Amino acid sequence: MQRFLHHFSVVSLRPTEYSVLALIAENPGRKQSEIAAALGIQRANFVSLMNDLEGRCLTERRSAPNDRRSHALYLTVSGENLLNHARRAEADFEADCLERLGGARARDQFLALLSRLFS
Repeated sequence: MQRFLHHFSVVSLRPTEYSVLALIAENPGRKQSEIAAALGIQRANFVSLMNDLEGRCLTERRSAPNDRRSHALYLTVSGENLLNHARRAEADFEADCLERLGGARARDQFLALLSRLFS
């Protein structure tokens, strides 16, 4: 986790924030409740998280077209730019992990062993 946080410190994002931005980018216009449910985040916590992201001008809420009581979520241009930087940080993090494991073959073996533990 420390290595992950180190790689993502350049974009000032926590893992949950990154997940939210990525999911909104892949699903623009989805309701706030749908994004929260997909990530398993409780409603009250998600509202606070969205307030923070919106306060940083990374996301915006718009009235949902078919339900004015709900909010549809979108990334702002700043949010898209930050997500692009974050994706590069993720790629750097993954490359670092791959190197530390000893390459793709070692990674595949490691993942196979992990799946045995959790299946």
